[in-house]
Amino acid sequence: MYRYMDRVLRLTTHDPAVGLKLTEVLSLLTPPALFQPWIVARVFCLPVEVTPSARADERLIAAAA
Repeated sequence: MYRYMDRVLRLTTHDPAVGLKLTEVLSLLTPPALFQPWIVARVFCLPVEVTPSARADERLIAAAA
């Protein structure tokens, strides 16, 4: 869930429609709608980058080994 939200937040800087939907959801103006098919498709079309949460996961795995 955290990685998905990281990607949604990153997408809002490039896609005004997703930014508007996120603002509406966070302002409680619309029901949680961040898993609508058009948003999910745009999120997964983003280039894969190492997000801060992914780096934290890698550190936890390395520490556990």
